[in-house]
Amino acid sequence: ISGFNSNQDLMAVTYKFSESVVGFEADDVLLSGLETVSFSKLNKTAFTASYQSNEEEGLKSITVLGAVCTDLAGNDNDNSESFEWIYDTTSPTVVVSSSQDKESGFASSDTQLSLVFTTSEISNDFVLDGLMNVLTVQGLVLVDHSYSTSGLTYTATFEPIGDGLKTVYVHADAFSDLAGNKNLEASNTFEWNSDTTAPSVHISISG
Repeated sequence: ISGFNSNQDLMAVTYKFSESVVGFEADDVLLSGLETVSFSKLNKTAFTASYQSNEEEGLKSITVLGAVCTDLAGNDNDNSESFEWIYDTTSPTVVVSSSQDKESGFASSDTQLSLVFTTSEISNDFVLDGLMNVLTVQGLVLVDHSYSTSGLTYTATFEPIGDGLKTVYVHADAFSDLAGNKNLEASNTFEWNSDTTAPSVHISISG
């Protein structure tokens, strides 16, 4: 299926014609961002080839040009639709921040903490749930979460377990982008000092 993402630098494809053709060669294919590694004929209607991506990431495409081969009656072939994919070898990253623009390390008596997780690329397996598959959490319980339509931001709400320092971060190798690249590094650690204890005062005789 055309239009996917991949981190593979070598792509193997098959060309299938609707009927037997003659004269179809490797040079009859228009390539963008690719170099031919191999090309061979399987039978009268099918051919196979493999292509190497150049070092640049981005869109790669393969198109069979029109009038480069004929059927047995001498009719020229039509040009094909372009077969395209995005070559991506960059590992995704993620940043943890407060949904209320509070700096990491702040102190408050809030009963909940709302955090936003912003990924550098769309991911299909960045999942916030009760199992904490992507998060390392200290002193907090996940009570709610949601996802944005952009696929780049995730919001989670936590409740503290007692007072004290609370921390949240996304651990390394926790999720992947659409090309299958894993996040190689952990996110920043977001810290919150939960303090619900009222201050007390003691009066004594001085002097």
